[in-house]
Amino acid sequence: MPWRAKLDGSPASPSYFSRRRRVVYRALGYAVRKKRLGANPLSTAAHPEGWTPSEAPDDALDYRTIGSPELVESMIETCRALGTTQGARFRAFYGCMYFSMMRPSEVAALTLSACELPEDGWGWLTIADASTTAGRAYTDDGQTHEHRGLKGRTRGRPNSRARRPSRRIPAPPELVAMLREHVARFGAGPDGRIFRSERGNPIQASTWWQVWQKVRAASLSPGQLDGPLMNQPYCLRHAGVTRRLNEGVDEATVAAWAGHSVEVLRRIYHHSVGGQDEILIARMDAHRRRSLWGRIGDGIRHRAASAGFARHPLTPPRFGSPQVRGRSALVMSGAPSRIRTCAHGSGEPCSAGL
Repeated sequence: MPWRAKLDGSPASPSYFSRRRRVVYRALGYAVRKKRLGANPLSTAAHPEGWTPSEAPDDALDYRTIGSPELVESMIETCRALGTTQGARFRAFYGCMYFSMMRPSEVAALTLSACELPEDGWGWLTIADASTTAGRAYTDDGQTHEHRGLKGRTRGRPNSRARRPSRRIPAPPELVAMLREHVARFGAGPDGRIFRSERGNPIQASTWWQVWQKVRAASLSPGQLDGPLMNQPYCLRHAGVTRRLNEGVDEATVAAWAGHSVEVLRRIYHHSVGGQDEILIARMDAHRRRSLWGRIGDGIRHRAASAGFARHPLTPPRFGSPQVRGRSALVMSGAPSRIRTCAHGSGEPCSAGL
């Protein structure tokens, strides 16, 4: 297939191939429904013998692209020194992507009425729309930007009777101060949009991309510029999600704030949560050095009995977990809080008491 290779002949990435093939497959499926084609040539039955699909793309985030909170916040503050007004216009724009984990299209469609910005403390941002750059040839009104609903949800249109999905995101005091300063200096558009160009038009994707490259050049060292560290504006959103996970916010809440599922959150960010390797290695090393831990079963019981330890039933007052209630296990002084129990002869698998 021609889209499996780049223009220079080198193979395309699996994600590029999957995205292009999905679009062509749906277009051909539409032709089949309109009776223009008898069958979809990309269906499984039409594949030639020996054809194999490309390997599934790895969606995991490259942790090298994520900067520390101190670095990210300093890069956002660098916007103040870029030009007369251009950099200052994007300080709060990038702040929304980082502190509230918003997509660029969602920030571009943010309105003043959707913001709760108190003088002190945390605020809230309610987003229900996105402004994507589709191109004039692909919009109904001939405009460059298309007004649509949130990604992965039903399309939100003005003056629609249908209830539009939305999500509410907390805004830390740093972001609240940025937005209040931005509104006081630049105001809001007739439609309520907070972020606009100097001529009052919606912000182009190429503009916030070019401004970010200037921010990166002014903030990073030459060695860091050669690497992938914060190499694109979307890294701000990734850094924001990673920060919330490292701060201990549960996965379901972070996924709801970021606007995707928990499954997507785990698939993309499972490598980016830092500080866990050392903790897990310390736990494993403590168990490895404990002389009373051996093979699960009679080996543990025999060694415990020879050491003078007794077996006690796990009663509800001592152990509240329903997984281990009523079973027998070893109770030893200095044993860890997570105890593995196994009902031998019952055919049940071993389970971990939490």
